[in-house]
Amino acid sequence: AVPPSWGGAPPASAAQTTAEAIRRTAAGIPGYGQPDVYYPTSYLGRWRAKKTIVVSDNPYFASGLLPVTLNYEMRFTSVDGDSKEETDNAVGGKVVADRAFNEQSYYEALRNVVIASSSNGGESSGRAPPALRSAIWVPTNPNVLSSTYDDGTSQEIKVTKRAATLEQDGEGTVSSSEYRRISDVGMNGIPILSASRVLTKWRSDGESVEAIEIVYADGVMGDPMGGAGGAVARQGAPVASSKSRISLQRIQ
Repeated sequence: AVPPSWGGAPPASAAQTTAEAIRRTAAGIPGYGQPDVYYPTSYLGRWRAKKTIVVSDNPYFASGLLPVTLNYEMRFTSVDGDSKEETDNAVGGKVVADRAFNEQSYYEALRNVVIASSSNGGESSGRAPPALRSAIWVPTNPNVLSSTYDDGTSQEIKVTKRAATLEQDGEGTVSSSEYRRISDVGMNGIPILSASRVLTKWRSDGESVEAIEIVYADGVMGDPMGGAGGAVARQGAPVASSKSRISLQRIQ
């Protein structure tokens, strides 16, 4: 009998089963797996984003500031860099998030909220994040996002493992898991290494999108060689360092 959870769908062919097994295995090998997270063509263009952060270990957030809602803009582009809304511009249906634009927009919103909280006597860390000078990312090298700040510090986020699924459910559901190595370089020029896994699930009706995002800090922080530089390894299971809800409304 066919399990009820399959909804009566016919069993996958041997070729489909083998291909799926290869895809999942490759996603866990550094340098393999899907080049980027692909979205339906309906995501292409600019969106007004509202992100509600309910849990965060971000040092700029005091416990009294959470939950906090950030309003900013997001953009999805085709793999050839065209961000126009006409779906014909999405070559082969390959639509990706513009990670540089989205990082700049999100970071500025976060910075403004922290500054406003401090100015109004609210609870925050007492210091504002440095202004973001630049964020560099290109669709042809989608695994690396490099940011520099006006205080001389910088950060590089590199995705080393990725698994993503675009479900054919009529709702534009996209699920992804990305494992990231993060290098934060302070004003002294010494990098601090860490790692995290980001799980996201997006669902769209064409004009609006709802998503959930959970970030897990790795159980062992940084490169194993990082201990020589004073990094402290943290043993145990990964810890949820951030939980958020995201809603998008298309900008007309």
